[in-house]
Amino acid sequence: MELFIPRLVHCKLMHWVHMADIEVSGMGRVSYHAAEKVIEVHDVYMVAQKGGAAHTELAPEALNKLAFSTRGQPGSLRFWWHSHVNMDVFWSGQDRATIEQLGQPGWCVASVFNKREEVKSSIGVAIETKASMPGLDSKHVQIIDIETRIIDDIKDE
Repeated sequence: MELFIPRLVHCKLMHWVHMADIEVSGMGRVSYHAAEKVIEVHDVYMVAQKGGAAHTELAPEALNKLAFSTRGQPGSLRFWWHSHVNMDVFWSGQDRATIEQLGQPGWCVASVFNKREEVKSSIGVAIETKASMPGLDSKHVQIIDIETRIIDDIKDE
């Protein structure tokens, strides 16, 4: 499985990463292409948020507005991205909790970037566990690292 980020989308995202001295985050629209085992990022967005040196929290009302305003665009709003400013790219405990929350409805993709232009990406996939006793079924999210490729996005038209 690979995550394809078009070069222009990557430039937009990295602009935000480079301009901020604290962590920043946002969402993006993606499509899954099963035959190629590729998740394609269509676009990324920054919304109102609270951020700090080691955290960022997206405003729920801003996410609702984003979902409504982009509803006719390709893909679905399942890509969470954020920065670690000058730190290494890794999944902190808070990052893992966010991926687990976003992946509960089925799946989500997450990427973390830094000012050195390093990236780490994963997919969070919801997996149902059937219990041997009725009523004790549960769902957890498995986090699987995936490769990220920045692709040229010049279309024929």
